[in-house]
Amino acid sequence: MDPFLQAVEQYGVLIDQLAEDASRHFGAIGDPMFEGIRFYTFDTITGSFDFDEAIELASEATYEIESCLMRIKGDYTLLAPILTKLKSVAPAFNTNGKTVFLGSWGMAPGEIGWMIRHINRRKAFDDYLQSASIDEATVDRYNDACERNLNHASRMPKLETGRKKAGPSGGDSPTIPV
Repeated sequence: MDPFLQAVEQYGVLIDQLAEDASRHFGAIGDPMFEGIRFYTFDTITGSFDFDEAIELASEATYEIESCLMRIKGDYTLLAPILTKLKSVAPAFNTNGKTVFLGSWGMAPGEIGWMIRHINRRKAFDDYLQSASIDEATVDRYNDACERNLNHASRMPKLETGRKKAGPSGGDSPTIPV
């Protein structure tokens, strides 16, 4: 199997597993090109990601996925498939008053806000604006750049939003230990 597609599938299974607990803020933070991501929770989502306040989730499972990523030849980004998958699990979190996020360390509050607006319901976005002490105009300044990045990333394979069936038996795909 193509290592990118394998990694994307494994991330999808892992996100489904981590989304079973929708009682916390949840999301993915990666490098600026989204060539690798890790999952975190925070007590509160403010204007930036603070490593000292982050609680990493499922680090061992992420290490296994990263081994697939290391076999990839050429350019790739996980932005579109991970954004799509996080958007599919966000309603359960939003119902509990929690936010789903995607970003990279060092992102500006407006960029983080753009991702939060794209993934979550309006109330979660409004809560982020208030906690980050920014307005929607600040987020709107990132529309062109973020849309351009997402459009570029959308040319990559998409992450399925449901579990895949494994072989002719029709059983669920294997779980990843978290």
